[in-house]
Amino acid sequence: GNGFGWGQLSHTFAWVFGVTGLTPATVFAAAVHSESTGADIHDALTLTCTNGAVIAVCGAGTAPDAGFKVVANWVFGTRGM
Repeated sequence: GNGFGWGQLSHTFAWVFGVTGLTPATVFAAAVHSESTGADIHDALTLTCTNGAVIAVCGAGTAPDAGFKVVANWVFGTRGM
């Protein structure tokens, strides 16, 4: 239970589901794992929700530490962003 998904993407999903009220129905996920630790370091997911909405999420835990993080969450709907 270590890696980018558990440590960082969980926050993104909490935000997405909290803001949108969507409920996931199906999930497709792919990950790249560290050879030395086994932790996931790159993740990509596509979720289909119970109302037909689709969520696409990707992330990487290998960006150089420059003292800040880059996070962007976008929600598009019938009225735009």
